Amino acid sequence: MVSLVRGKIVALTLGPVGLGVMGAYMSVTGLVTTLAAAGLATSGVREISEALGSKDAARAATAIHTFRWLSFLLAVLGTVALAVGAGYASEVTFGNVEHQWGIALLSLTVGAGILSSYFSALLQAAGRVGKTAKVSVASNVIGAAASVACFLSWGKEGIVPALLAGALVQTACTWWMCRDVTFPQPAKGQKKVNRSMAWRMLTIGSYMVLLGFMLNAVNLLIRTLLIRELGEAAAGMYQSAGGLSMMFATFILGAMGTDFLPRLSAVVDDSAAMNRMVNEQSSVGILLGLPGVLGTILAAPVLMPLLYSHEFSAGVPVLQLLAVGVYARIISWPMSFVLITRKAVFISLLCEVLAHAAHVAVIYYGIHQLGVAITGWGAIASFVLFTLLMRWATGRITGFQWSGSVLKLQWLGGFAIAAALAISMQLSLEWSLAAGSVLLLAVGWYCLQQLGSLSGLN
Repeated sequence: MVSLVRGKIVALTLGPVGLGVMGAYMSVTGLVTTLAAAGLATSGVREISEALGSKDAARAATAIHTFRWLSFLLAVLGTVALAVGAGYASEVTFGNVEHQWGIALLSLTVGAGILSSYFSALLQAAGRVGKTAKVSVASNVIGAAASVACFLSWGKEGIVPALLAGALVQTACTWWMCRDVTFPQPAKGQKKVNRSMAWRMLTIGSYMVLLGFMLNAVNLLIRTLLIRELGEAAAGMYQSAGGLSMMFATFILGAMGTDFLPRLSAVVDDSAAMNRMVNEQSSVGILLGLPGVLGTILAAPVLMPLLYSHEFSAGVPVLQLLAVGVYARIISWPMSFVLITRKAVFISLLCEVLAHAAHVAVIYYGIHQLGVAITGWGAIASFVLFTLLMRWATGRITGFQWSGSVLKLQWLGGFAIAAALAISMQLSLEWSLAAGSVLLLAVGWYCLQQLGSLSGLN
């Protein structure tokens, strides 16, 4: 809700051009942060949690101090690297060096982001779920207030201060919540930093770094293509539509990452059990995500001007097509965890590279024919290819096959999405909202009933 309110104010204040510039800034800093963080947000939690679970106070103290040393070192290196290369980053992204000083100032967000991840990891490793939730709420509310104040005060000139304020608020909130959490301390004479443990953290985190790097690099490349070929306003359309399209899927995919992965890891040696769990998770993902995807497609003509402004109406087709890509992502997401648990890193990376390459290729060759709408078609091509590759890879590794019930849900979702697109594109706004509401209620009721049956609540 905070993000929606902030997005509305930002859209009215900056317009498509300003939002496009802000998105490009975020892509640059996000890319550098992903590289500099070295995947410690994942590997650090795992290392510390294992140490705490072993009841070995000395090992836990060493893990925490090693994690701290790495985090602060990488925070400094990442900040300095972006500050030094600000001119080059501006030239690559915007085609000129006009944004050099803005990027140089935003290098501070790299260090702030890594330190925020460090404090958050300590909370997660200590099992302080309540504090983690409070950090999320507090940082979003305070950060949004600070950002909005910058935009209202300085307009487009407030983009850099707003992004910087948001990052600093996030770090301050996580530090504040973490300050009273106690951890084992190293004994007198005990070595605080363990090099082999540090290397293990970096090695485990390297896979997440590669995935994160590819995602941020692709986003940066897409925005760069849009800015250079269609202008900054087109990048703003893509930025706004992308945020809305992932709104409902974020909850589902986030839950899979925190809940599904540990359960799947527990049966990593039992292929039959893994396949059964993937089918179950696929069913739940589709049932939870399909109504949100349909609602996004049908309400897109209203959502874009309502949540942003009428200047963003050209982004409606982009939002609708991106929502279709989200549906394919929901289908493929459970299968990707099989590759992670089985440590099939090379195959997973190959699938990601091919899918991202398809995304960029479709945009590159179709941008002049379809304009900004090509970003939606590129997302669909990328996610469909990724789903097919995941199905092939999991079939080779565990013998996975979709169950009959999952295939039924996939076809149901496909027909419902096709109907929603036809209704939205062929009927007037009033009639499409009326017919779409009937479709959405019918599909939503069916999904709710099926979820009730699966969970035993009916």
